[in-house]
Amino acid sequence: MFTLRSMKLLWSVAGLWGWVLATGVWAQGAVYQDANTVLAMVGSRMVTKWEVMRSLERKQAGFIAKFNRLNLQHGALKKELQAAKLDGRKEAVVQLEATFEKAEGFLKAGLSTFRSERTKLINDQLLIEQIKSDPLYREPPGLVDYILTRRVKAKKSGLTGVIRDLQNEGRTMAMLREEVLDNWILGRVNREMSQQVIVSPKQVRDRYQSQYASKAGQQFNVVDLYLMRMD
Repeated sequence: MFTLRSMKLLWSVAGLWGWVLATGVWAQGAVYQDANTVLAMVGSRMVTKWEVMRSLERKQAGFIAKFNRLNLQHGALKKELQAAKLDGRKEAVVQLEATFEKAEGFLKAGLSTFRSERTKLINDQLLIEQIKSDPLYREPPGLVDYILTRRVKAKKSGLTGVIRDLQNEGRTMAMLREEVLDNWILGRVNREMSQQVIVSPKQVRDRYQSQYASKAGQQFNVVDLYLMRMD
């Protein structure tokens, strides 16, 4: 466990419903509108809307396009429902309300996913800031340059392409360097923590007895033992 050392957390979390209805949608593809909207500050590091959406897109390809589509559908249905009510079209109102309720449910699910990812990124950044605040912390010399060099070589358009991507995202090379270092720190911390988790033979035996051996008459493959989840 890490202790929090002289670190200030400034919250400036935007109201998500207000944001959705007020700003419309993100641009399709890799370019994001309103990318630098700050959702939270952790130490000197900003957690932006762009960062959250990019993280979600990496985990769920097509998330942004789907979210945009749901947002547009929700807005269009809302206007249509309001018009039907004004015109006194009762049957249309009943049908539209059911459709609108379903669309609103999907949109809320998307917003819930967004909030969860935002919280995860904030917690990860808190952990990173704790590591950096340790008096014994030292940035490995040459680490960021080494990682960036590999990234440039892997990109067909080279350094020009990296810079162009940053410009499209509204970011700077300094921001990229900070991100590279933070990702490396988080990866090391996660690896160290996972290596400290030890599951004893007794824990495995007890879990097997409760989940498998007690179910008489059922057959299980050996692979089940490897899929068995431990707390």
